[in-house]
Formats: sequence, C-alpha cells, structure tokens
Amino acid sequence: MKKLSLDNFMKLRKLVHRSARPLDFTKWKYLFENGSCEDFLSVLSSYQNEDGGFGYNIECNNWNPNSSPYTVCIALDYLDTAGDYVSNIKNLMEMGIIKYLASGTYLSENGWVGMQGIPTNNDFAHLPWFHYDPKKATEADIGVTKRLSDFILKYPDKSCDIYQ
Repeated sequence: MKKLSLDNFMKLRKLVHRSARPLDFTKWKYLFENGSCEDFLSVLSSYQNEDGGFGYNIECNNWNPNSSPYTVCIALDYLDTAGDYVSNIKNLMEMGIIKYLASGTYLSENGWVGMQGIPTNNDFAHLPWFHYDPKKATEADIGVTKRLSDFILKYPDKSCDIYQ
C-alpha cells in the first residue's frame, strides 16, 4: 500500500475538519488523531431510532430518518471501527440492532430487503438508486442479508430469538 505524503494528509485533514459530518469527524479523530472512541460511538448512537434500527442520514445519500436493514448495515460498518472497544454505548446499540432485526421489519422468507424496498425513501431526499421500487420490496437483498446474518452469528448473546 502506498503511503500518503504528509502534505496530502494535512490537506485531507483540513477537508475533514472543515466539511465532515460529526459522525465522520469523530471517526477521523478516533482513527488518526488519538480521539475518543466513546465520543465517536456517542455520535453514532444519535442515528439510532427507538426501534433499534438506524436512519437520519446515516447513509449520506438517503435522508430517510426511518430504520431500514440497509442503514443498519451502514451502522455496523461504523461499529466495526470500534473493534473490541468495550463500551456501554456500544452494547446498547448492539442490543437495539438485535431488537430491530428480531422485529422482522422488512424481512422476507429469503432475507432482508435492500434500500429500494423501503417505501418511505420517496418521502425524503435521496439519490435515484434509493428510490422505492415495489418489485424490490418483495425481493431479498443478498448483500444486506449476508451482513445482518453475519452480525447475528457473531453477536455474543446466542439465546436471542433471532439467533435461534
């Protein structure tokens, strides 16, 4: 892998400090500037809904505040940044995700639907590839299903209903 020059790193740092969303800024700080993982997780948790899923523009190309399987996948990608970091905030987010997945929302016989299967997308700003398609609402998205299944299988509490 090619290293970034110090000059290019400083340009990138300036861009992040000037333009990044709080979520991405705290992630940057944590990864590259000895920032707090707890601060990063706290900002990430603000995207979590009462149902345990995630919304509120966590996917920056879709401003739907409602939870969806795909936005949970995005949250899991962010959670991976924290690695083995132990935190009450992280535990609460994971429990919320299990709650959301166990609810069966947008879960078909073959798996979870992708973003094009979420009707409320059309009520909020989004890029064209997130526009609701009734046909897609009946189909499982293999990538989303794989990512969520992977989380369920790795989740520490094997007694939860969705794991069983």
